[in-house]
Formats: sequence, C-alpha cells, structure tokens
Amino acid sequence: MGSASAADITLNWTNATRNVAVPPATEGTLIPTDTTHPDSLASTTIYWGSCLADDTPVLAPGLEVTVPTTVPGQAETVQVIITTPGRWCFVGIHTNKAGISSDYSNPTFRFVANVPAPPANLTVQNTTVYYVIQRNNRFSLLPVGTIALNTACISTEYVNGYHAVDRDLVVWSGNTKPQVVVAQCG
Repeated sequence: MGSASAADITLNWTNATRNVAVPPATEGTLIPTDTTHPDSLASTTIYWGSCLADDTPVLAPGLEVTVPTTVPGQAETVQVIITTPGRWCFVGIHTNKAGISSDYSNPTFRFVANVPAPPANLTVQNTTVYYVIQRNNRFSLLPVGTIALNTACISTEYVNGYHAVDRDLVVWSGNTKPQVVVAQCG
C-alpha cells in the first residue's frame, strides 16, 4: 500500500495599520483607509515552501496566493491545500495601490503528516452477497445472491465490515436486485 496526504491549511493575519518608519522617524505614517489613495493597501500575497531547520522558508515558484486587502488592521484568512507531507513555512507581504511591497512577514510553519491510503486489493472471502437494509438505529443484511471467491471488492465503500461488490458479477437468487450489494472481503 502507498500513502497519500493532503491538508487544508488555514492562515490568519491582521493587516498592517502603519507604513514602515523612515528614519529619523520612529513610527511610520498611518496607512490610508481611502482605497483610492496610492498608499492604501491593495493585496496580501502569501508564499510558502519547505522550512530549513531554523524555520527559514525555502520558497518555491508558483506556491503563492494573493488576497485582495484594503482595510488596515482588519483580520484576514486564507486557506491553502498542501498535498505533500513535511514541514511547510509561510510568509506574507502587503502591496499598496502604488505597487510597492513590504518586506516578508515573520515566518510561520505547519506540519502536514502522511495519511494512509485505504486498504487495497480486497477480494471476496465468502460467496454470499447481501442487500443492506436500514432499520431503526441499525442495519440488517439480507442475502440476495452469490459471487465468486476472490472477486475484487470496492475498498472505499463499506458498511459493518462488508464491502461493496460489482453487482454485474452477482448470481441473483431471486427478484431482489438492489443497486448496491456487499460481501465479506479481506
């Protein structure tokens, strides 16, 4: 069996409220809330890549998302999907309407773990095929036919330890021919 992984990573930040201070000033000017002003916020771009041991990001081309950002001090959120396991670093920049970008933010990191793949290569271990009947707070299995031993089972579809099988391969024992049937597989 192989493995697959994916994680929805939610990143949160608060937009800057001030521009960078220009010496000798110790505090930058307020970012305008008038969205037509060239110094007003236009966007935030989040970049990501693998992390070095000291959490320094190694950014990869194309691993970025840009979010329209216009309100200074507003909380923002973006979600990205990571499909490769490992430790991932994220940084962001603000860009204003004039096209001037900030330095990178402090990095943050998230860990994406391996997720095991479902069981594979399951085959029929008992020839009886069942119709799953839903009852009040439980399931019942009604025998409806047979299937050859070692027939492939559908590993992602199961109930009560029984897996779905291809109904076209069933030898029916009566007129009941449901859309989904299950068998014991292993």
